[in-house]
Amino acid sequence: MGFLLGAAHGVEIAFVFRNFNQFIVPKYASLVFTDGNLAGREALADSMSSYWAEFAYNGLPGTGRDGLEVEWTAWDNSPGADKCIILDTQEDGGIRMISSTVTLDALKYRLLSDTTFSTQEQYCKMYADLFYGTDLWDDDEYANLGEYGCGDYPVE
Repeated sequence: MGFLLGAAHGVEIAFVFRNFNQFIVPKYASLVFTDGNLAGREALADSMSSYWAEFAYNGLPGTGRDGLEVEWTAWDNSPGADKCIILDTQEDGGIRMISSTVTLDALKYRLLSDTTFSTQEQYCKMYADLFYGTDLWDDDEYANLGEYGCGDYPVE
């Protein structure tokens, strides 16, 4: 689930201000923030706050305000060069710069292979939230999504 939401607009605010109940879309909060990921979440929040503070102070996130974080470098469009930073818990690989990018096509592939949704309704809502109104929307795929399809969950 974390990969699917990834850097969804505004999710970082919960980490920067360490308020996980206030700054997340309520319908996703229980899927993202659990008792099991509390320790990793708090450690990630410490790092993200450090990056933000350093950015506010110097205009670049660099190695964070404490100088102990993985260096966050600028995008480099050269083949194989680092493109962006992944802000993740140690359990999920930690904070790291990567040279790859995530496309909507790749995101859709991951969603279609995901078997971790608690309910069919959550699965359908995620598909609709991500792809409805885009070129990746597919009426037949939505109707037959997962084990039961999404006929009971019309798109609003």
